[in-house]
Amino acid sequence: MTQRRGSDRVIGVDLGASQATMAWLQPNGDTRILPNADGELSTPAVVHFANARKVTVGRRALEAMADDPEHVAFAAKRGMGDQHYRRMLGDRRYTPPLIVGVLLRKLMADAELAMNAPVGGVVLTLPSWFNELQRQATQVAARMADVPVVDVINEPTAVMLAHAWRTWRGREEHAQIREAGNPTQQALRNVAVIDIGAGGFDATLFAVEGRSIRAIAADGDQTLGGMEWDYQVADRIAAALKAGGAADLRELPARWDQLLTAVEPARRMLTDAEKADCQLTFGKQSRKVALSRKNVDAWTDALIYRLERRLNQLVRGGKMLWGQVDQVIVVGGATRMPRVQEKIEAVVHHTLDTSIRDEHPVARGAAIYGGMCMTDGRPRVMLDAGFVPASEAGLRVMTYAPAVETLLRGALVRNVSGHSLGVMVNTKEGKRNAVVLPRQSTLPAGRDQRFTTYVNDQEFLRVIVLEGEAESADDCTPIALCDVGPLPKGLPAGSPVSVRLGYDHSGRLQVDILETTNLQAADMTFRPDLVTEPSAIAMARQVLENIEIK
Repeated sequence: MTQRRGSDRVIGVDLGASQATMAWLQPNGDTRILPNADGELSTPAVVHFANARKVTVGRRALEAMADDPEHVAFAAKRGMGDQHYRRMLGDRRYTPPLIVGVLLRKLMADAELAMNAPVGGVVLTLPSWFNELQRQATQVAARMADVPVVDVINEPTAVMLAHAWRTWRGREEHAQIREAGNPTQQALRNVAVIDIGAGGFDATLFAVEGRSIRAIAADGDQTLGGMEWDYQVADRIAAALKAGGAADLRELPARWDQLLTAVEPARRMLTDAEKADCQLTFGKQSRKVALSRKNVDAWTDALIYRLERRLNQLVRGGKMLWGQVDQVIVVGGATRMPRVQEKIEAVVHHTLDTSIRDEHPVARGAAIYGGMCMTDGRPRVMLDAGFVPASEAGLRVMTYAPAVETLLRGALVRNVSGHSLGVMVNTKEGKRNAVVLPRQSTLPAGRDQRFTTYVNDQEFLRVIVLEGEAESADDCTPIALCDVGPLPKGLPAGSPVSVRLGYDHSGRLQVDILETTNLQAADMTFRPDLVTEPSAIAMARQVLENIEIK
């Protein structure tokens, strides 16, 4: 990879479950989608580990599924943050961050080839519902790939920003979406962004006023994306083949993966056609399975029901009705399915805005956000030691046209927390989640919770930080275990200790603990098994540097 020091190029990367896309905000304010080395605007998020020294990514890796499925990984994004998830490829186990790290290395090389310039930093996109462990894992993948992260942005927020950018710039070809008068004087409007891609349902309700984009509520479901439709179709095909005397593909992981990759293009064909053939290829054997839109719709009734519930849950989270929403923007491949689109229209009572669905808005919005980060006066980059000023990382600030820089500096984006933050407390009824910061809090946000020591002269206090809305701690996700201490000598039992939990503007966890009797900040250590050790990241980076990625 080329030397990045001195680069002024910050790109946006849409890390989708099935496809990855890159974009760059050019000095004149246009966003450019960066093609991969094969000239494609999106790269299949598929990795083929041919051997210990050679890896292919994208279209070639997808083609390898026919002959070597045991060494192909796809949809690694869905395993991010799962400490126990390992993908067995041949005789080796790979973590999701390492697989995504391979993908990122390839994307960076392709972006540098497309721009004929080194990439200085990236803005990565994440689902709004990603929890702290999933967000950490994504940034670990970037560190493994030696990719400097300027920031992360939620995917619906990136879509909203890409849509608004066209309005703010006032381009004539998009005059029909522009409010009358100066775009900086636009009246307050409530806008919903609904993104249903391969990897899940992700939606956010925004209040948009002038150049301010403020999230009101967010909702998501990792098991309500295009892949769920593929699973339902694949399950029916596997059952039919088994009934005909074939092996049960659902019990053969490699064959099941092959079936899923064959179902996906056939399912997409049913968007425009009533019937389609699913071409199954297992080594030298192949066969066709006929599919119809009518059957697929019948097999996926439960998914449509869940979609309706999620849509209504979104507006409830914003304490609104759909009649109070002024515009509904839909993106993502799964929203092209006729029945999905019909259900959304029936629930929201709006004509859906699909004007940017085919323009890779997530990547474009991330690129625009990168420009905002670099012109806010305090640009920074995440390296192994944490965030450092961009200048220390050798990243220069792009010189934008004056009007573009004015727009970037004047834009304001605020997100909401996708999960509640709490701490585990022991009660007579068992372990309970004491919520400190509720879900849908506007970011950045933080709140204090006071706890007390149990015994006289207690030296240490253990705080288990949870994410989730459930009352039972067992039904929440432990995201940090902090050992606080040593506490000051001589504290009596019942001495107060203040725990401040919060998220920064991008949804990253922040924890501060104060012993309030003597007003001293307490030392805090995170438990190693909930974070990735720097040594593991360094080892993964060395592995990636020693393999050929094509």
